[in-house]
Parts: sequence; structure tokens; C-alpha cells
Amino acid sequence: ACILALGSVTDPKNPRVAQVEVKGTTFSLPGLLGIDPFADLEPGKTIMYCALHLGPGDYHRFHSPTQFTIFAGKRFAGEGLPVSPLVTGRTNDVFSVNERVVLSGEWSGGRMHLVAVGAAHV
Repeated sequence: ACILALGSVTDPKNPRVAQVEVKGTTFSLPGLLGIDPFADLEPGKTIMYCALHLGPGDYHRFHSPTQFTIFAGKRFAGEGLPVSPLVTGRTNDVFSVNERVVLSGEWSGGRMHLVAVGAAHV
């Protein structure tokens, strides 16, 4: 696996911060998660994100990067579009359109969402 994007969202009042760029495309955090992560964000808190790419030969089991308690899980039926630069460079929100599973919970640092997105040719 390799890290595609790593960053933080610090100003939820700015509509552009809800757009995160990965592999040449942007996607909406509320669209990806199925909830608005800014709705109950405590003052002074920051939303951080990390996007990992798993290639065809990579280990495809998912493990939490920390201990957290899952309070909701949701499967979003969707497309299976490839996430190659040829597709992501021409289509926005591929990660929000593709089939995915979102696990939401809490860890010692606050709220956490673990998202697995399906894609063709992976």
C-alpha cells in the first residue's frame, strides 16, 4: 500500500475544504462518508484524512490504525469505476460514486471513519 493523500481540514465554513484531492480528482467528504463530518465538530478540532492505495498485489484485508469503537456501519451500493488517472482525471467524486463501506466510531482522539472503496482492476 502507498499513501496517496494526507492532510487536514481546518475551516468547515469554507466549502472548498470539504473537497479533498486524491489521484487527480476531488471528492466530497460528506458525499464519501454519507454524513456531514462538520455538523458536530467541536470548536478547535480538526478533521484529518489519509488515503491509501492498495494495488492488485497488495494485502486487501482492513485493519484499524488504532483501537476504536464502531457505532455505525453503512454500505453504499455504487459503481465500480477504475481509479486510474485516466478516469479520475476526467471524473470528479469517483470515490463517492463507487461502492464503499463506511465504519464510523470513536477513538481516544475523537471521531473516526474508516472507508473502504471498491474499484475495477484492483
